[in-house]
Amino acid sequence: VLERVLEECGDDLDSAIRRLNELRLGSADRNAAIAADDKTGVELKELQAQGVAANGDVAKEPTTPEAMDGSDWVELFVREMLNASNIDDARARASRALEVLEKSICARAGAKVAQNFHQVVSHDC
Repeated sequence: VLERVLEECGDDLDSAIRRLNELRLGSADRNAAIAADDKTGVELKELQAQGVAANGDVAKEPTTPEAMDGSDWVELFVREMLNASNIDDARARASRALEVLEKSICARAGAKVAQNFHQVVSHDC
């Protein structure tokens, strides 16, 4: 998904970020419902727990991926890279964080499609 959006935006990172932000949902209630059905919250907590284990510090309260904005994702990636013990650990952490980000984007996009479909069906009936 990330690669496709970046390609669609002509490899312009700012445009890709804006496009990904368009996929975000506005309602915290919908985000909470999606989080209940999606395992990404558990995966994010695992990432944060690994950060705690690596440096001994207490991580901030976990945030569900659907409720995270761009700055939250940046903080997550920076924290994971800072906690990496070597380049292989950094690669593994980046890979896991990207998987959680991709799942979050897919969940948001799926919910948005379902919402739009519901609105179209409601208007047609």
